[in-house]
Parts: sequence; C-alpha cells; structure tokens
Amino acid sequence: QHWSYGLRPGGKRNAERLGDSFQEMDKEVDQLAEPQHLECTVHWPRSPLRDLRGVLESLIEEE
Repeated sequence: QHWSYGLRPGGKRNAERLGDSFQEMDKEVDQLAEPQHLECTVHWPRSPLRDLRGVLESLIEEE
C-alpha cells in the first residue's frame, strides 16, 4: 500500500477520499497507455579516445 492515493499505514483507508484515489489512479493509467515522446537529454562531452579513433580510422582508410 502506498501513502499517496489516500492510503494510510496499517491498511487503513480514508473512506471519504477512496473514490478520489481510484479516479486519480485511473487517470495515471490512462496517461501511461498513451504513447510518450521521449528524447535523450544527456549530452556527453566529446571523448578524446573517440577523436583518436576517428583519426586512426581515417589514416587506415587513406592507405
């Protein structure tokens, strides 16, 4: 049981807010069912090893 959704420790529920809790959970489930557009927001700094690898690959291609 989770403290959000109006649930309380020990299995006790606030009966007045129980209907609201289920409606709130239903909305969240609907939101999860909709496709989400996710994009990567992590920008990795340029790696010196990646730069070196690129230089070595271009040298090998020239030969």
